[in-house]
Amino acid sequence: MQPASASFIDDLFGPNYETYQNSTYNVKVDYPKDWEYFHPEIDKKTEPEQIFQVMFTTPYESGNPDPGGSVSVDIEDINKLKPTTTLEQYKNRVMKNLKEAGKDVKGLSLSTTTLDGETAYRIEEQMWMLDHWMKDISIFSVKDGKLYQISSLIRPEEMDKYSEAIENMFKSVKFH
Repeated sequence: MQPASASFIDDLFGPNYETYQNSTYNVKVDYPKDWEYFHPEIDKKTEPEQIFQVMFTTPYESGNPDPGGSVSVDIEDINKLKPTTTLEQYKNRVMKNLKEAGKDVKGLSLSTTTLDGETAYRIEEQMWMLDHWMKDISIFSVKDGKLYQISSLIRPEEMDKYSEAIENMFKSVKFH
């Protein structure tokens, strides 16, 4: 990780943010100083398309073994899934899968946006995970056969507490 200029980050989001930077994959994202990050192990046998992932977790609350939520930044080689997959094809596949989930997904919405200057889609929904609902927000774009994505997964009751930080991370992510 290489820290960015403190005054630049302070001007954007205030003094409570740091910059995560990975020069190997040209990924940069600003995140709250009290969040932790780690690189989950990528199993190439089950996820051959996965190139890069870093996950940021919200602070742990006293007495709770799990964080309230997380933000993940991913790069995937989607041509390994289906050669020459376009942004539209990927969006259609994701929407189809979510709609087929039935009662385990609610509040599904889709909108156009940008991700690091590229045309992108934003999908929001709540999904049933084990024994509770989680709010999922994903923004993704496709360029040169690669999927670039930033997504958050957070307990709905925690959204008010973390929505500003999540949106700041979404705005700050760079893949160049």
